[in-house]
Amino acid sequence: MTIDIETVIRDNRHVPYMIHGYNNGKEISRRTMDLSSYYVSAMFQDFIYDLLKLPKVTTVYAHNLA
Repeated sequence: MTIDIETVIRDNRHVPYMIHGYNNGKEISRRTMDLSSYYVSAMFQDFIYDLLKLPKVTTVYAHNLA
């Protein structure tokens, strides 16, 4: 599984607004337009939940994390 996290800079901090993953033809994508910590956290929780439902994902490579 390869994932990419896209961010915007708000108040001099990188704030994630989208996370996308790809693994053997399966894609997972979550995004939020509301950059409050509640919605960013919910976006990651939903992504991880969907990731755990995929069969045989043993390694995850992440890009960005700036």
